[in-house]
Amino acid sequence: MLKIKKLIFLSMFIILILTMGFSIVFFAENKVAKRGKMVRVLAGTNNVDNGTITLDYDIEIGKYEVTHTEYLDFLNSVRVTPAGIYQGKRIINIGDPNCAVKHTGKKAGSRFSFFYFNDTEIVESKDCPVIKVTWYGAAAYCNWLSKQEGLSPAYDPNSWRLKGKPETLDGYRLPTETEWQYAARGGRNGHDTIYAGSNNLDQVGWYKENSNRRIHEIGEKQPNELGIYDMSGNVQELTNTLLLQSGRSTVEKFMGSDLKSFIAARIVTGGGWNDYAGFCKVNYSPDYYFLSSRQSKSYNNLGFRVTKTRNSDSGKPTLSKVSNESEKNNRQSSRSEKSVTMKAGSTSAENGQPGLDYDIEIGKYEVTHEDFIEFLNAADVLDDGTYRGKKMIVLTAENCAIAYKQGNPILETLFNYNNGKFYFAENVYVPDKDCPVVEVTWYGAVAYCNWLSKKQGLLPAYDLENWKLKSKPVEVKGYRLPTETEWEYAASGGKNGKPTKYAGSDNLDKVGWYGENSGLKTHIVGGKLPNESGIYDMSGNVWEWTNNSRELFSTAKGGSWHSPAVYCEISGLFDFNYPDSGEIDLGFRLVRTK
Repeated sequence: MLKIKKLIFLSMFIILILTMGFSIVFFAENKVAKRGKMVRVLAGTNNVDNGTITLDYDIEIGKYEVTHTEYLDFLNSVRVTPAGIYQGKRIINIGDPNCAVKHTGKKAGSRFSFFYFNDTEIVESKDCPVIKVTWYGAAAYCNWLSKQEGLSPAYDPNSWRLKGKPETLDGYRLPTETEWQYAARGGRNGHDTIYAGSNNLDQVGWYKENSNRRIHEIGEKQPNELGIYDMSGNVQELTNTLLLQSGRSTVEKFMGSDLKSFIAARIVTGGGWNDYAGFCKVNYSPDYYFLSSRQSKSYNNLGFRVTKTRNSDSGKPTLSKVSNESEKNNRQSSRSEKSVTMKAGSTSAENGQPGLDYDIEIGKYEVTHEDFIEFLNAADVLDDGTYRGKKMIVLTAENCAIAYKQGNPILETLFNYNNGKFYFAENVYVPDKDCPVVEVTWYGAVAYCNWLSKKQGLLPAYDLENWKLKSKPVEVKGYRLPTETEWEYAASGGKNGKPTKYAGSDNLDKVGWYGENSGLKTHIVGGKLPNESGIYDMSGNVWEWTNNSRELFSTAKGGSWHSPAVYCEISGLFDFNYPDSGEIDLGFRLVRTK
């Protein structure tokens, strides 16, 4: 009887733990799932007591307002100064005490220079709508997001105007005032409600009477009929409509002789957390207030959501986006050739890169997760990722895509046999095992080189007693990491290479994944065009360890999916912590002397 009670108790305990675990995972995934969602709004007429609004084309509009999390992804992917200036325009007011986006203060372009979330009295979570962003900042975000998804940017970066009429564009943009109100009212089948989704503002929006003097996370109130959240309250939202285009009859009354200075003022709508209920009505647009900011101003209760014209059904062409599947097929089609021979020689004078007086063989692709996992499971690597007392990979890193599964403890105890194994564990930054391995240390790259040398009957290049090459690079025949000179020579295309800024082209979008086109993730090796020598991803995707070191650092080349374009130039390099640290955008490729 006692044993039965124990079994029942144990079963109930296990069920409780599993239930709690599921709840925690579901909650986390639910928060992530909120970001970046779009709702389709069909063309039609909304004809209610609030007035008639007609939309002649389908659109997609953000289900939620753009959050701090999403905006930080943008800020850290393009070259924004620590003061929040991008392409000559202020896009966010970093210096305002209510701005929850801060900067490390390091010089722009430094590896350790980045924007981060810092809560304030009115913004407690990074899943709150972003504020203190200017109209320029919203437009720049739209263009960046368009590039991430293979769409043609809607805004001309020189004039900061739409490239055409809203209905003719396929990139992300801010909604027009008409589009916003049509969507807020529920589209062609919307009900006649005062606020977006209800006549009771407490059900659908955060405003002065219920917000507790702060902004709230997106999606906490009920949506409107279309499933769109926070269109009444939380933060006011920028539109693309100029005040002077809106037909407001009293504009001149309020602006007087200063009218010309407000020619770029934009309409805002929706009401915010610190507004009275009247400001949150779907048809509320007082001339004196809905001037918005001039395009460079920002406010504590002003954010935005994105929209785009729904034209995929019309047959209008859009820019193609390379999928993981096509990337994988491209690599597998030439997988039999894993290395490229570079003959000794000098690069062209225009190229400006160093020559090489011996032949080398260099990896056609960066080493992948699949490759590295094979090494981890074949060598005597411990379950914490260490080998011969050195860390091979940072398994504890939040975004490491390699994990360890414990084996059967009975077999391990009885036969002293470790039947656990390392396996691929995808995440948002690493979606496929054919992506370059990341979070690998310099020691891990070196150990992999020696393991592969032994596997192919070559004499290992490194002495793992002191973790150094056994001789000069030209004299060892096993696999090793390239020197900076070897790497640049190969990236430049060798003695017949053309003088290009990046490896294979002056257009980085053709040959590399970087901050403005990567979608903030690594990509399967070989997904872009190779350089003249047939070598892939030497500009972008992931930084690559070299065999060069300076004091406590080891140098890396090539830039990454997270880098601005300037880091992906052939001449660019970076010093990483040496030699037992890893990074989410740092990997390696192999070389050996012929």
